[in-house]
Amino acid sequence: MEYSAAILCGGVEPRGKLPDVRTELKISTFGRSQNVTIKISDISERLSTKIPDRWVDLLEIAVYVYGADQLVTRGGSGVPNLGGKWSRQFHFCIPVRDIKFWSTPNVQDVLKDTLDFLSDDSYSFHFFKGNNLPPLEEYLELAQPGRTYHEADSVMLFSGGLDSLAGAVQEMIADSKRVVVVNHRSTGKLAGPTQDLVTLLGSKAEQKEPIFVPVWANKKNPSRDFNQRTRSFIYAALAATVSSLFGLFSIRFYENGVTSINLPITEQVIGSRASRSTHPRVIAGYTQLFSLIAEKDFKVETPFIWKIKADIVSLIGEYNCQDLIPHTRSCNHPIKATKGKYHCGVCSQCIDRRFATLASGLAEFDPADKYKVDLFTGSIPEGKDRTMAESMVRLAQTIKELTDEQLLTKYPELNHIYQYLDIESYRATENIVNLLLRHAEQVCRVMDEGLRKYATQLNEGKLPIDCLIALAIPDEYKHKQGKAEKPTMPTFKKENGAWLLIFEDVEKPVKHSKGMYYIRDLLSTPNKTITHEEIWSRYGLESSPVSVSQKYSTISKEHREEEGLYVDSIKKEEERDWKTLKKGFQDEFKRINAELQEAKECGDQVSIEKHTKEKSDLTRKWNKFFDIRGNPRELVEKTPARRRRKSINTAISRACSEIKKVHPKLAAHLRDSLKLTPHLRYTPYNPIKWIT
Repeated sequence: MEYSAAILCGGVEPRGKLPDVRTELKISTFGRSQNVTIKISDISERLSTKIPDRWVDLLEIAVYVYGADQLVTRGGSGVPNLGGKWSRQFHFCIPVRDIKFWSTPNVQDVLKDTLDFLSDDSYSFHFFKGNNLPPLEEYLELAQPGRTYHEADSVMLFSGGLDSLAGAVQEMIADSKRVVVVNHRSTGKLAGPTQDLVTLLGSKAEQKEPIFVPVWANKKNPSRDFNQRTRSFIYAALAATVSSLFGLFSIRFYENGVTSINLPITEQVIGSRASRSTHPRVIAGYTQLFSLIAEKDFKVETPFIWKIKADIVSLIGEYNCQDLIPHTRSCNHPIKATKGKYHCGVCSQCIDRRFATLASGLAEFDPADKYKVDLFTGSIPEGKDRTMAESMVRLAQTIKELTDEQLLTKYPELNHIYQYLDIESYRATENIVNLLLRHAEQVCRVMDEGLRKYATQLNEGKLPIDCLIALAIPDEYKHKQGKAEKPTMPTFKKENGAWLLIFEDVEKPVKHSKGMYYIRDLLSTPNKTITHEEIWSRYGLESSPVSVSQKYSTISKEHREEEGLYVDSIKKEEERDWKTLKKGFQDEFKRINAELQEAKECGDQVSIEKHTKEKSDLTRKWNKFFDIRGNPRELVEKTPARRRRKSINTAISRACSEIKKVHPKLAAHLRDSLKLTPHLRYTPYNPIKWIT
């Protein structure tokens, strides 16, 4: 079952009952309840004339979607949340200016379908007629006097990475265009380097200095989830709005084709965790949506769709801009950057960047000492980073050995891309195959050069055993002579009182627990739903569930004190029934909220902090007695069915936690493939035959 959340935006309250939700969030871009910000900077006054309201609506919708994406967690990386929240269901309630337009079924269908595919979640939108909504001017920061530009040739999105730098070089230097570069800023850490890069670009473009438009779209509070899945949508919406201000009605994403097509590098990067930012299907959705808003053809283009990253780096060098490469930032973890170490070296973006600069012959402009971990010789920590690095190389090695037909058979998703491209299907297929083969050859060539360079150190055992050079050696060469070759077929079976686990050629023993039995049964029946009652009956588990008729009508003072409940308004009497207990909590919440609001209006920071802590403590105490729907936990959690589900799910989660300690790759696979609610199911991304 998907994790469901209602997102109440701009102070709107839903009319009627929304579908069953687990979470309610309130987000606003304006007013006293504002908790997300939109600011488009450096727009000249002449451009700040009124544009259709629906563009402003689009901006707000995009910010609400982006904010909810980060605020509603997917469950984190821990095993106990196995699959339960990786796909989420969002129900947005949003006030808009042009209610007739946004209520049109065609508009809603395009918006929903595009976002569903982009983030692998499920979206529904409920639009309301907004009253007293801010005009576009509220979101603009006008340029300094004297900067009166109002004409441009094109608008492009500029992240400050290698791909966007190459796009700017192509437009400004190769094509001599006056370009508007739109930069989305969610954090201030990259603001300085990006501004410096644009300034350097301007010095090379001579008469065609770029028009730099930084856009702030961020939240006041830190994110609960640091994903970037809907960043593409807010980026596109911001650029499209700026483009409409200039009267251009077109934007360009500069992203290499391998990243846009984005094959699953590893089973740890599938579904909701696989980026689809510039996938052809997403770009087609943006084109359709923006054309409906503009009531005319709106172009969303990806000029680098048939280029690999090495081509892009070579283009930068071709126009004598290689000295700008050190000023770009590609790392997926910019918040971790330190002085002199701008890239982590282990995320997919860093690895892809390093392969590209080495393959293009411009590695001297991308020094290895700027990476925390060296591509070839650095020790890669066990876990998802190591799996990612190893899998990127293995994927390239696999693709290189496949024929065109085998490639399309192994990755059937490639056969569905051509319908979103504006070329003949046979030509699209040909281009896709050629693109992936060239990328694979580039990666393998760089690895060959690395092996030759470090062969002596590798032979003498001077390199870490977990560096990429060592990890890339095929497993058949790693077995020591005289020892029997270990079985490689995935295995999950009990032997001599423990469990033998083999996955991706890694063999580990794990101690026994009852949850291991349940996991084994699921692995042996892939894609088949098993109810918790079946598991309960299969193992003859004894139960002593609380009867439905055994409903607690009172709660003792001792139990209240044991749970740490010390609310003045409810602790005076020996016993309280659930209804009275709930009423006591609600009265306390009303009091605290009223005092907190008064403190905010007066700007009394001390009182704000005091009442915020009070509210947090009271919420914690509430959660010990009531679930999210306000039902008493002692009544809900002790019904037979719920107790059985909880017992089985807990046993599976604990078993997976033990697996994670010794076999992170298998734990990650189980996290992505096991579903625990509402029934049990094992759904691997690719078919796996297990020895059980």
